[in-house]
Amino acid sequence: MAKFGDKASRLEVFVMHSKPYFDLVKQALSDKIFNVADVVVYKGNVATFGKPAIVVDSASLVNLVAGSPSQTTYDTLALVQNAAEVAESEERDILSQPITGQENLVDRIQGEYAFNLRVKGCQWDTTNGGVNPTDTALGTSTNWDMVVSDVKLMPGVDVKTK
Repeated sequence: MAKFGDKASRLEVFVMHSKPYFDLVKQALSDKIFNVADVVVYKGNVATFGKPAIVVDSASLVNLVAGSPSQTTYDTLALVQNAAEVAESEERDILSQPITGQENLVDRIQGEYAFNLRVKGCQWDTTNGGVNPTDTALGTSTNWDMVVSDVKLMPGVDVKTK
């Protein structure tokens, strides 16, 4: 939160892997900071500065180093309100077709959909990322251009931990 300085109060939620989350809770226990309104161990209020924590074991939050598990790092995202918004931009079109002549009943289902992703303070760079990006392209920072003058107006901060 210190990275946001005087704008630290804008950070509203942490998104983190369970490893750093439980490391925080473990540290709070070893520091004997566990009895503030009897909720820290269960809700993590002190360990997360009173901010809610979304704990998800997503591979996107893990940076593996091949051959050296001890060098693995974890991304913890501290995000502001409306850091990212996803909106469905076209009506879904889902079709199904029965396939006969098989031993079991089979249905083939195919669909199309489209959505837009907005990231606060950023603009998608179609030259680098393309017009129909993959999940990997969306997660590549060089495909996004900063369009605000102050980094404190960005969606948040990424804290790397072991």
